[in-house]
This record gives sequence, C-alpha cells and structure tokens, in this order.
Amino acid sequence: SQFERAQNEALDESAEWRMKYDEEVQRSGKYLQELVR
Repeated sequence: SQFERAQNEALDESAEWRMKYDEEVQRSGKYLQELVR
C-alpha cells in the first residue's frame, strides 16, 4: 500500500540520519580523547 511505502521511506531516512549522527558522535568522541590525552 501507499502507506507502507511511505513508512519504509521514512525508516530508510531515519536509518541514514542515525548513521550520519553516529559518525559525528564518534568523530567528536575521538577529538575529545585527543584533547584529554
């Protein structure tokens, strides 16, 4: 159905967003570790 398709697209987008967010968190985490050292 059209509703299911829209739901799947939304899930794909949020998964993509979450991956980008995780990358940013890891990057800033490494940056903070460098500062603390």
